Amino acid sequence: SLGRHRTEELIHKIAQKEKALIISGFAKGIDQTAHHSALLCGLDTLAFLPFGIEKIDTKWSSRPRFYYLSETPAASGWESRWAILRNRLIAAFCDVLIVVQSMPDGGSFHTVRFANDYGKPVFALQSAEDHFPGNSVLIERGLARAFKI
Repeated sequence: SLGRHRTEELIHKIAQKEKALIISGFAKGIDQTAHHSALLCGLDTLAFLPFGIEKIDTKWSSRPRFYYLSETPAASGWESRWAILRNRLIAAFCDVLIVVQSMPDGGSFHTVRFANDYGKPVFALQSAEDHFPGNSVLIERGLARAFKI
């Protein structure tokens, strides 16, 4: 997908400039692509899980430089309430929040709201073809600054 490709590009550019810690909510798609790309580039990653640590796949949990935290009970499954709560942790721990791809009703909006509340800089990838409609909403509402890769 275009979002995954842009994520790979972004992580590669970040890795060329600095030794950053890549943080996400470990959602399938963009988040897991960010972790995978970061590890390939030699960066550490931190995933805030919306489920218990007993539920993480060992193909991830056994990887060097991949760290994960959860505040849910160890055996708990995914629930939307846990996902929203983990978004506040992402916002609290990041220095800068970058939204690569969001839908207008996507979970990224919770993370952006928390990041804005915490005074963190927020950026949303801008696409000339508007492939990322949620990003456009964030930019139009002044919740994120536009950037291009």
